[in-house]
Amino acid sequence: MANPYTYKQAAQDGYNNLVIQYKKSDIFAGNIWFGGNTLHTCLDFLIWSGQEDIPQNGKTFLESALDVFNNLKDPTDWWRDDYGWWGIAFMLALNARLKLGYDDSLVAKVQTALQSVCWTRFNANWRDTTYNHSVPIPGATSDNAVAAAPNILGGVFNDAPDSTNPPMSGRNSVTNELFWKLAQRMAGYFPTDPNYKVRVANATKWFQQWLSLPLGKGILNSQNLVLERPTGNKKAHDAGYDWYWSGDQGLMIEALPTNDPNRNNIAQSVIKNMVANGILHENVAGLLPGQVLHGFLADYATGKGIFMRNLVRFIAGNNPPQLVTFIKNNASAIWGNRNQSTNQFTFNWDRAAGYEPDPLRVNGKSDALCDLIM
Repeated sequence: MANPYTYKQAAQDGYNNLVIQYKKSDIFAGNIWFGGNTLHTCLDFLIWSGQEDIPQNGKTFLESALDVFNNLKDPTDWWRDDYGWWGIAFMLALNARLKLGYDDSLVAKVQTALQSVCWTRFNANWRDTTYNHSVPIPGATSDNAVAAAPNILGGVFNDAPDSTNPPMSGRNSVTNELFWKLAQRMAGYFPTDPNYKVRVANATKWFQQWLSLPLGKGILNSQNLVLERPTGNKKAHDAGYDWYWSGDQGLMIEALPTNDPNRNNIAQSVIKNMVANGILHENVAGLLPGQVLHGFLADYATGKGIFMRNLVRFIAGNNPPQLVTFIKNNASAIWGNRNQSTNQFTFNWDRAAGYEPDPLRVNGKSDALCDLIM
């Protein structure tokens, strides 16, 4: 009888595929956040599987990623969360430098990218102004969120303060979740610098205020799921969609304090409200062709992986049986629904449910980038 194919072997095959796809660095042009998220994914695999980042063709995966980052920095800074994805991945590399086998020279380069670029550009966009602000930030249009938003301080804007006529000038949850997470990690890694602790306190206050509101009135909808923007995404709201995605659920679980009951409440809500046949599916309302958010389909297609990554971290140490079973069942479904000739994963992890479009193809994103996302 043949030996069973293990999760570890499947993950190794997936990683090997991803390394090849990633080094076609031109696929990230104009889409720099995907490069940071993919770096995080690959480092996670190396750490969980107990491997060093062995150089291939003279470079470690991290060095290849630094090349991508240095070539793709976006001078317009339209989406500040780009630097959050990269910053958190760089923090992962620094905290695991010994396990991954990085020398002092590479660590110094990563720290420079982290502090001088990621943190500097991300941090510069925090503004303690009201959410539904009556006096806009110079150059910004009115806030792109539901008009009834409560008057709560804090928040990061997606666009630079001096932008003209920005198309989406509202605080979104993912930007603030990433900022909160990155500030926490920076404060831990650089304990003698008080600036990071100040930002942790700012972001903590911002989230505590939103989370103190009743379900359906703040950042959590009536099902206890994190909305894409506090009180809702105006564009989706006007089209009749209660817009949320799986990635926000994972990021919020990871950013919240370890003793906060919202972590478990959100996780339980996901496995109650975002599954079919026990398998996780994305909320595609608004994302399908002809709908208001279709142009962002590829971005949101990353959500389930982001959620599962953070769910694994959430259960580490206590291994609640329900969530462990959920993770294993989804891992099996992902592998079982792959393109077997290429070991290419698909958007829909359970084709019997028929939720997500397969294969993932979106105007403005190359086929190569869509395959890498999957």
